[in-house]
Amino acid sequence: MPNRLASRGHLAPYLASVVLLATGCHATVKDRLLHGDLAAKKDHCASLVQAPAQGLSSALAAYEEQLAKRTGVWVLEDGAGAMVSRAWLAENALKSIDVQYFIFSSDNVGLIAIDYLIQAAKRGVKVRLLIDDLLYDTDAELLQLMDAQENLEVRVYNPNLKTGKSLPVALTKAAMDFRGANQRMHNKTFIVDGQAVITGGRNIADEYFDFNT
Repeated sequence: MPNRLASRGHLAPYLASVVLLATGCHATVKDRLLHGDLAAKKDHCASLVQAPAQGLSSALAAYEEQLAKRTGVWVLEDGAGAMVSRAWLAENALKSIDVQYFIFSSDNVGLIAIDYLIQAAKRGVKVRLLIDDLLYDTDAELLQLMDAQENLEVRVYNPNLKTGKSLPVALTKAAMDFRGANQRMHNKTFIVDGQAVITGGRNIADEYFDFNT
């Protein structure tokens, strides 16, 4: 199947918006969640106009006959293309976004991802985020603020070592039940409207999208 979504013509506007987020817009994500409209009035990023979501069915209409019999697959090799593909899918989701990651960091890429998920939830898209307890590097308050948003659920897998645990409790748990403590969730999936999924070896952190160079 031709790679329409990854062609330069299709990706240019999304790459531009992601660059804007990476250079300053993402820094206000938590502030907007805490202060709502008051923060938005001071946030130049709130003035960015997003095109209406067209939905995956519309985007894939040209391939309807082929997809009725086969599964379309495309390899996302470079970090920028992988990030912008997720952004495009999030912007065009109409019903649901289900996200699972082992490593989830609130660095540049992580905050960009969070912002896109929040914006989708505000459009009425049902967003569910599952992250592993051991290796998420995200402000706990930010996760709580996200989970408090309408249409957005945040869950932590096997929270027995980090979330809400003191170091002595975590060490005791690891010593007394290492097998249970070591039961981790290594899934890395980004599923939109039950029609498209991105999976593979990338977690959500700068180094997985070439943002750490």
